[in-house]
Order: sequence, then structure tokens, then C-alpha cells
Amino acid sequence: MDRRGRQKVYADWRPVAVSVGLMTYLMRIWPGERKACDLCFLLGGIEWQGNGYIDLLAMGKWLFLLGYFILLTGIELNFYKKTIYFSLYRHEEIKRWWRRHFFHIQGKISAVFFGITLIWVILGEQTGFGTGEFQVVMVYYAHLLCLVSLMVATDIMVQTRAVAGLLIVAEGFGYVLSVNCQCAWLAPGMYVRSQWYSKNGFSAPVVLMLEMLMIFLCYAGIPFLWRKGYLEERNWMNGKCD
Repeated sequence: MDRRGRQKVYADWRPVAVSVGLMTYLMRIWPGERKACDLCFLLGGIEWQGNGYIDLLAMGKWLFLLGYFILLTGIELNFYKKTIYFSLYRHEEIKRWWRRHFFHIQGKISAVFFGITLIWVILGEQTGFGTGEFQVVMVYYAHLLCLVSLMVATDIMVQTRAVAGLLIVAEGFGYVLSVNCQCAWLAPGMYVRSQWYSKNGFSAPVVLMLEMLMIFLCYAGIPFLWRKGYLEERNWMNGKCD
């Protein structure tokens, strides 16, 4: 790799490194009864309090962390819009371009997530990374990938910045409804609402499979809609993709 190539890679991943450091610091100092680097405290969600009690502070923490990843996804999508014409021309086929675009965004968000998680594990007080920690990370990561996939796909279909805000609102609304209706399924990203943690929680394997299905539909849906002609008139695409 020549010097220009190394500079491009560095510039491309520099925001990721900055994000990892920033989020590690912010969540390290987050107030709470438990140590802020406890994975279950950070990624596990909000435990049942009973009597329809809505924990606004815990909901804020949950939405803050998810909102950070959603914001980072939006920044990445906005960045790639600037070079989308050149990228489409180079790949010639929409399917090839979409595969690279979809998994590149997913890969960057995954790198940030696992980088932060690794630092939390190193800084945390837990003596190891056991089954419980693995389940916490798996439930959160699957939910995160599902949200990112929805953002990437809807960015192609509707081209509006409102999607990020709608996802955050939906997360908060889902938590409130899960408390009022006593329905754990309305908070699928929270490990503490699953049967792996609580007897009355949702079935984590079923939720994971449904979220994987949603990710696949987001990935396969764009080339399908393009072949059917539903995306041909989008301004950001040109006639060289077929």
C-alpha cells in the first residue's frame, strides 16, 4: 500500500478511533449503583421495577448509547453520498455496489462496538468473560445490527434524515409500552428482559432469529426493488446500474 493509500485508510478509520475513546470515557463516568464498566449495566437494558415504574435515567442511558451508534451510522451514510456516483460507476452493477456499501457500514459500526466493549471488559471489575457477558453482548449486538440495517436500507429508499430520530423515538416508546403493558417483547434489545435473565422475559433465540431475518431482508430488499424498477428514478442513481 502506497502513502496515499495509507493516508486514506487512516482518514477513513480515524473517526472510529475517536469514537471508541469518547464513548469509553463517557460511559466510564456514567452514574449508577454498579460500576459503569459492568457489561450488564451498560448493555443489558432496564430491569423490571414493578408497579409500572418507568426509570427515566436508565432509559436516557439506553437511548444515549443507541443514539450514538445511530448518529455514527448517519454520519457514515452522509459521507458516502458524496462519492456515490463514482462508486456506482466503478462497480457497474447495483448488486455489487450494494453488497460493499451495506457490509462496509456494518463493519465500521461493528468495529466501534467491539472496540468499546473490549475496553469495557478490560476496565471492568468482572473477573472474566463468561456465558452471561457473551449473552449480553450478543443480544445487544444483534439489535444494533438490525437498527443499522434499517437505516442503511431506508436511506436508499426514502432518503430522509428523519429515520434516525424515528428509530430513537421507537426505542423509547417501546420501552414505555413494555412497562405499561408488561410485555418484554417490546424491548427486544434488552438482555435483562429476556428469558436468559428473567423467567418472564422474551425468548432470546426467537428474537435473535427475527432480527437476523430483518437484517437479511434489508440486505436482499434493495437489489430486489431495483430489479423490479421501484428505485430507478431515485436521483442518486444513474443509468449505468442495471
